[in-house]
Formats: sequence, C-alpha cells, structure tokens
Amino acid sequence: MVLGAIFLFSLPEHASIVMLFVATAILGTTFGIVNITLQVAVQESVAKHLIGAATTVNALLRTMGTTLVLSGLSIALNRTFTEATAHNPKLTTTLLNQISDAKALKNIPVNLIAPLRHTLFNGMHLLALISGLLLFIALFVNWLDPWKKGLE
Repeated sequence: MVLGAIFLFSLPEHASIVMLFVATAILGTTFGIVNITLQVAVQESVAKHLIGAATTVNALLRTMGTTLVLSGLSIALNRTFTEATAHNPKLTTTLLNQISDAKALKNIPVNLIAPLRHTLFNGMHLLALISGLLLFIALFVNWLDPWKKGLE
C-alpha cells in the first residue's frame, strides 16, 4: 500500500489514465489483501464462541476509522479548493465541482479549464501525500509492535 501511495503521489499532473489504473490496481489489490488478512487474524485470535462478536467489532472499528480518515481527507481537499478560490476570484466552488463532469465541462470558460484542473490535481496530490504519510505511520507502529502479539 505504501508503494502504491508513493506511486500515486509521484504521478505528474498530465499522467495518462493507464498510470492511474496501475496505481489503483496496486492500491486495490493491497487493500483487499490487508482487509482479508486482518479479518482472518481477528477470527483466529479469539475463542470460537467469540468469532461473531470479534468479526462485528472489527468491521465496526474499520468502518469508523474509514469514516474519520475520509472526513479528514475531505477537509484537506476542501481547504485546497478554498485557498484556490481565494487566490483566483474567477475560480468558484461550482466550477471546481463541474470540472470533473464531462457534460458540464462545455459550460466552463476555456481559459479557466487549466487552472481548475491544476487545482483539482493539487487537491488529489495532497490526498495522496496524506494517505502515504498515514500508511508510513501505520507501518511504523506495526513494526514497533507495542502489544508484542503473544511473543513473550
């Protein structure tokens, strides 16, 4: 996942769609591996009569964690958009919402398409950076293994 985040972060603004597919394939595959491995580890670490409860709590905590991280990433993306609209009065939040819609793209003035795409790229680039940092922190915490996982 860390390598996928680094790959995504390193993509230039005008990267081909194929490169985005490669990045998402790496991230999707590793995300699937991590989730399944975590689920099996949780189920194997509890007594047989507690497997249902452990699986449910694991799903709940994973969902809550995802919600909190996505909220933080949304705040970061909105901050990027707010700063861009504050520095360029011709850019608006409505235009930023329309830049990713192929049908609405024809309604955007041609001279604003490049700055809007650049703003969107900067926001996505920031999200890739934050995600990569979170993955590095998680990797470091797991490497430290503060709970010793029964090795004592």
